[in-house]
Amino acid sequence: MKGNVQLKGSYIYRSSIASYNISHSYFINNVVIPFFDLHLIIGEKSKDFDDFKTLAKYIQQKKHLTPEGFKEIPHISDNMNLRRSK
Repeated sequence: MKGNVQLKGSYIYRSSIASYNISHSYFINNVVIPFFDLHLIIGEKSKDFDDFKTLAKYIQQKKHLTPEGFKEIPHISDNMNLRRSK
């Protein structure tokens, strides 16, 4: 990533937690994912990030529009965050 990148998204503040939502696939694939590939996430959240990258790749390759991809996405997302089986 060269220079400053201006992200388009929305901020959400709840008590002491802030989140930034990005929905445009260009920024997810070309800014967010490369950033966290460079600045590694450690711990259990790294598995969630791997799943997130898989889902982003499915969408980028339009696999989510195929019957197989459409069936696979819930299996991937159901394991994310607190629902991951140990």
